[in-house]
Amino acid sequence: MSTDTTDDDAVATIRRSLDLEHIQKGAAWAAYRLHMHGVAAVDLTPGDATCYQFVLTHVQRWAADDVRPARDYLVVLANDFGRAHGWAGHGGIVPSYAAAKWTTDPHHVWTGVVVAEFLNAVAAHMERLP
Repeated sequence: MSTDTTDDDAVATIRRSLDLEHIQKGAAWAAYRLHMHGVAAVDLTPGDATCYQFVLTHVQRWAADDVRPARDYLVVLANDFGRAHGWAGHGGIVPSYAAAKWTTDPHHVWTGVVVAEFLNAVAAHMERLP
């Protein structure tokens, strides 16, 4: 996270306002669907009066160096304030990065927190799958 304590305080306040258990349940379901079927659609309602509509899918790309195809994901935040961006399937996403990549307003800290919490949880659940 940012070294700016104002940002850290804002993120902590937002996290306390969210239903993190709901985010974990949605993430577990998404991870399972990605693992079994290669695609997941989740309507996430973490208690902030917004329904975040996520679509996650495996994307196989041809690698220019011809070593091997890269396996990534495409994450779409399908709300009017969202957009699509690639994701490597790893955790460690910070809210400012999530806001810059998956929202139309890179300064939208709240949505950045929700996206980061969700994708980090999906990554953690995917690591536990066989």
